[in-house]
Parts: sequence; structure tokens; C-alpha cells
Amino acid sequence: MKSHIVWIIIFQLCAVALFASSKHIYKQEDIKKSLPFKQNTTDRKLVIDNVNGFIRIAGYHGNSIELTIHKTIRAKSESAGKQAEQEVKLDISANNNAVELYVDGLFRRGDGRVNYRGWEFYGYEVTYDFEIQVPMDVDIWAKTINDGKIEIKQVSGDFDVENINGGILMENMSGSGKAYALNKGVTVYFDSNPEHESYFGSLNGDVRVYFKKPLSAEFRLKTFNGSVYSDFDVHSLTPRAFSEIEKAGKTVYKSDSFFGVAAGTGGPEIVLDAFNGDIFILEH
Repeated sequence: MKSHIVWIIIFQLCAVALFASSKHIYKQEDIKKSLPFKQNTTDRKLVIDNVNGFIRIAGYHGNSIELTIHKTIRAKSESAGKQAEQEVKLDISANNNAVELYVDGLFRRGDGRVNYRGWEFYGYEVTYDFEIQVPMDVDIWAKTINDGKIEIKQVSGDFDVENINGGILMENMSGSGKAYALNKGVTVYFDSNPEHESYFGSLNGDVRVYFKKPLSAEFRLKTFNGSVYSDFDVHSLTPRAFSEIEKAGKTVYKSDSFFGVAAGTGGPEIVLDAFNGDIFILEH
């Protein structure tokens, strides 16, 4: 009989521990805003610096940033939920030609970079999921770390996009820029090929970029554990010269380990970098 009582107590203690460590929803809310740009403004820009949550951006025929933000607080306890409300904030700022969305909290270092220490450390998790409409010619700078994909479509402005633990999908694009996903893949469809230098990379995923015919560009390619595939006819470029630096009285030679190919008559430099994945240069 005593052994049964001991097992019941152990079970109850385990249940309490499991409850304390589980992610219960403390609060949910939707934030909606319309942030108009000044008429005839050029060089318009949207900046999103997120930590937890997805980012979806779609271009439309308009002159304002239309925001729908889904905020969810998960917490181990009610006191932890209240702490989350006090410690994690979404700062929204706008001027004539730029809108900035910045998720701030204890995880921010003095230089603005993130040192996120996780659920067990904070006792809570605050997620902001962004669904945004933008004028199609807006430049986009977007970053998130956990719990979601970055998806962008129908945008002709330039871009700088980074996701740490989720993938990146970009469709109907017409600009130039950079897209990097550390632990997932990057897929980009161009309606008009990039006219300026661009970079697409992933550490642990495939990099797939779809171009329109005719394609004229110079590619720099690197993969350690993958292969490179192309729908387009390409020819090799002359390898870049080694760089020379002086170190401890000796000359040290370095190579960037990329190899180069050209499509068509050449053009803007496009870097494709997939350390543990495959690279695909595809026709769209």
C-alpha cells in the first residue's frame, strides 16, 4: 500500500512540474494600424526587427503600410505573464519615408543585437506575428529568429532579409538585395531579374532562386556538402586572384573558396552560398 502512495506522490509532483514548464497562453491581442507615407516620397522603407514570430509582407497599389500584428504571450504562471507585459514591447515609429517595427526586451544588448536565452530562463515567451501590406516599391529590411517563416511577395524594392530558425520564401520579386536563412532554406522567384549585386544563402538548407529568361549575370557559388544545379547554360569564369596579407613578417595567401560561372553575356554579381545544402539556379 505504501508503494502505491509513493508512486501517486511522484506522479503528482511530475504533473506539477510539467504544468509549470508548459507554454500556457496568458494573453492574445491583435494590433491594427495604418501608417501613410507622405505623398510623392521616394526611398520608402519598412524595417521589421522581430524575435519570435512569422513575417508576411505583400505589395499592393497603395500609399500606406497596413499592419495586422498578432501578439501572443505564453507564460508559466500569471506573474510571469504580467512580467512579460512589462518587459517585452513593440515599438512602432514612422516618419515621412520610413516605418520601423522593433521588438524590444531584456534579450536586447546595448548594440541592439539579440541574446535570447529561452523559455526556461524567462518563464514566458512573447510572439509577434506580422501580416503587412506595403506599397510595391518599398525597400524592405526584415529579420526574425524563432517560430516562423518570412514570406514576401509582389515587391519591387530592394531587400535585406534574415531568418535564424525559419525559412524564407519570396515571390513575384523585382528588386535586388540579400536573403539569408541560417537553419532552413531560401526560395526566391523573380518576375524581373536583379539589376544589382545580390546574395542568397543558408547554412543548413537549400538555396533555390528562380530567374526569368533571358538571364545575364555572373554567379559566385559555394557549397560544402551539396551540389549546384542550373536550368541555364553557363560557362566558367576565371578564378579570382588570391589576396595577399602580411602576417608576422610573412606573406599569407587567401582565397574566398567561391567559384564563378556566367549566364548569358554576364551582368550583376549574384552570390549563392549553401554550406550544407544544394544550390539551384532555376527558370521561372
